[in-house]
Amino acid sequence: MLCLTVARRRVLVDCGDDWLNELAELAPDAIVLTHAHRDHAGGLRQGAACPVYATDETWARIARYPIELREHVSPNRPFDILGITFEAFPVEHSLVAPAVGYKIGSAGHVVFYAPDLVSIPEQADALRGISVYVGDGASVTRPIVRRRGATPASAMRRSGSSSTGASQKA
Repeated sequence: MLCLTVARRRVLVDCGDDWLNELAELAPDAIVLTHAHRDHAGGLRQGAACPVYATDETWARIARYPIELREHVSPNRPFDILGITFEAFPVEHSLVAPAVGYKIGSAGHVVFYAPDLVSIPEQADALRGISVYVGDGASVTRPIVRRRGATPASAMRRSGSSSTGASQKA
């Protein structure tokens, strides 16, 4: 989760399971989601007392969450929350939970935030003009890129990795 504070008002980017029972105390004014995995959206399973912003793909995957104030995000269309500008960019992440990263700007500062990332297809546009990139996408014990129908073991054999992370010779 990323917490942005402007004039004592909070915008959270993502709200995973760890925050499920802490959301009321955090009292965000808005929440923006990158994708529907539980470690990024699971904290909203009991709802939210503020507007929540997400792509149509994310809303489809968390449709059962009792969130009343649903705002729809379209990639490459900037929007404003409390004077903070957000622009979603599709990122490669998961076969079952499509994701976006956000270019976030306020008071002349621009960052790009993209957790659980494989790649940024529109990298030049997404990273143009930023001063800070916040993201991750590493896996020590198995390849982060998986294919439909593949098991973790078959993916590891294809990549030449073992469970210890060491390379195997063919």
